[in-house]
Amino acid sequence: MYRLMRTGHNVKARIRKQLQRALRQRTIARRGKFLWPLQQDSVKPRRPARGVKLRDIDQVPPEELEAAALLVTRLTKGIIEGELSQETARVLGYPRITDNIRNAASKAIARLLKAGILVARGDHVVVE
Repeated sequence: MYRLMRTGHNVKARIRKQLQRALRQRTIARRGKFLWPLQQDSVKPRRPARGVKLRDIDQVPPEELEAAALLVTRLTKGIIEGELSQETARVLGYPRITDNIRNAASKAIARLLKAGILVARGDHVVVE
């Protein structure tokens, strides 16, 4: 975000202090290992800009993976679950789908199925 090449002790301490203040003031919330603005109701899947390195899959919040899976399912009006994992990853910009990426996408799809947001109909998954 700030393209800092190095972060020394002072920079890290200042960032920690600001994050703690925001958490105390409840302007942000921690969900797992991610921080979110409290006013944010929805999440949009993001792709990196041209020339910007892809995020490691563990740096993609579960909510963003779920949003990507929902987007694909809505656009296709139903998709085979195995294909959904692959297309979810592609929405986020991953040209090559590794096992880690496929597993992260599959977990997001499983959460959506468990919540009843996605439904299995035959060999396809659709939005309920």
